[in-house]
This record gives sequence, structure tokens and C-alpha cells, in this order.
Amino acid sequence: QFFHPCNLPPPTIGHKQHTMITKLLVTLACLVHNAHSFVPKPTHTVVHTRSAFVVVAGMPEQLAEWGCDATLWDGLPLGARRDLERFANSGSEDLARCRILTMKEVVQYNAEPGAVWEQAAWDKSVAGWEQNRAELAAAELARVKAEKKAAAKAKREATAAKEEEQKHGL
Repeated sequence: QFFHPCNLPPPTIGHKQHTMITKLLVTLACLVHNAHSFVPKPTHTVVHTRSAFVVVAGMPEQLAEWGCDATLWDGLPLGARRDLERFANSGSEDLARCRILTMKEVVQYNAEPGAVWEQAAWDKSVAGWEQNRAELAAAELARVKAEKKAAAKAKREATAAKEEEQKHGL
């Protein structure tokens, strides 16, 4: 017997669906492949600046003018160095100065100031800095509350004195 499509038994409902899905998938694959072949491919490699493997060389000269010295630079983690270098390259003086001031504050909590950066020492410095910031914020909150309380007391006393004066004046 030779095979001829007309000799096949009538397809079932499942067979029609399967055939239709197969044709749809084949068509879709052809379209995607053709569309993909027309997409231009980059001719150069993109370098990501946030890569953990980027090693920052020496400190940019601009940072020295903005308040960073070699001792601070040596005590900074790689991420802070990359950020400062990026700020210097983009001319973001305000961001760089703020980061330098913050890093100087953090480094003050290092047990060995001027030491080369180490993760454990840096983590302790950051924890000390954060604790100090929390204490300063709590003290400021307490001061503001005390001022509000004193102002409310003064207002109550002034109101009471005015009411007492009106009683005696009438």
C-alpha cells in the first residue's frame, strides 16, 4: 500500500486542535526567527559601571579639592570609591561633598583610623555611625517635644492669667 492523505481516517476533534496548534507554533517560530534576524547586533561591548569587578585606580584629583584625602580614600569600601569617582567624572560636586562628609563621619567610628579598608572594621564603623545618628535624632525629637510642651504650658498659663484678670477686673 502506498500512503496518500486521502486514505487517512477522518480526524478527531483533538487531532484538529493539535494540527492547528502545531501550525500556529511553526508560524510563530518563523516570525520570531525572521524578526530576530533583522535586529541589529551591537558592534561594541557595553561596560556596566556597577560591576563588582571594576577596580578603581587612584583617587581622582577633583576629590582632593572637594575634601577627600588619601587616608580617607584608602579607608573607603570599593562601592564608595566608585561612587565618588563617578561623581568626580560627572562633575556632581554637591553629591561628592555630601558623600565625603558622610564617609568622614563613618570613618571616625573605626577603631584603627587611617587603616586600609576591611569589611569587619567598616561594618563596625557603620554600626557606630548609625547608632550615633539614631541617638542624635532621638535627642532632637526630645528637644522638639520639650519645646512644644513648654510652649503649650506657657500658653495655658497665659490663658489662665488672662481669665483670672478678667474675673477680678469685672
